[in-house]
Amino acid sequence: YIIMSADGNDIKARVATISGTTISYGTEANVASSNASYDNFDITYVKQRDCYMIVYTKSSSDLWVKCLTVSGTSITAGTESQQSSQLNTRISIANATDSASGWCCVFWFDEAQNRLWMKSLKPNTTITNAVGEGNTAYISGRSGTTNALTKYNPDQQRFYGLTYYHPSTALYCESWTCAESNGGISRSGTHTVSSSIIHDGGYGWMRWGLTYSPTIKKMLVSYPTGSGSGTGKIRTLTHVDGTWTTGSESTLGSNYDHMRMATHETTE
Repeated sequence: YIIMSADGNDIKARVATISGTTISYGTEANVASSNASYDNFDITYVKQRDCYMIVYTKSSSDLWVKCLTVSGTSITAGTESQQSSQLNTRISIANATDSASGWCCVFWFDEAQNRLWMKSLKPNTTITNAVGEGNTAYISGRSGTTNALTKYNPDQQRFYGLTYYHPSTALYCESWTCAESNGGISRSGTHTVSSSIIHDGGYGWMRWGLTYSPTIKKMLVSYPTGSGSGTGKIRTLTHVDGTWTTGSESTLGSNYDHMRMATHETTE
């Protein structure tokens, strides 16, 4: 796997391997020149092409993408391509894991136009060449967005994206599909996951988690509610045939502030 970091000047990456309880690391490499920090960069593994796709901002917060390939512990960075010239922040990317072409979707906030964007991209035939571009969609009137997080549900062939708008106390979810033929995006309506979360104070803190569970074939969302160190909650989330369904909230306990989740994906 790859560990990626940003220091405000460069995107750095290194290969890590695991043997038993031992983790070994390759040499760190600069894979992109970038001003990214905090939530202005992201990475996803594109399993269909055995490569990684990274997304990041540069000096004027324009949006760039490139692919990385790995051989042993060495990383080769492909050609970067600009995807947006607006004031872009809160960037997330996920791979459609069942897409034969390796389609990915970037989900981000455009501060200049107050829009949430979704854009489909895929690795080029030659992976280290500039990525292939699909289609875009956007949602207007999203002033105050401080978070954007996307994950993919292969059972529903659907992306999900969590968003938060300061200073509300509501956590929202978007959902969309990506056509295999051309990367066309078909978006569903906005859904309220919870109306009583701890707001982020306008600082852009990511307090919630989103993951796909292959066991129940649904998305899982976690978030803190209340105020201060709040109450941890978790629930299921699906969008099928135009209908959103949120499961009942399960309470995890008190003193929950920031939450993340991951699932163990089994091969059937």
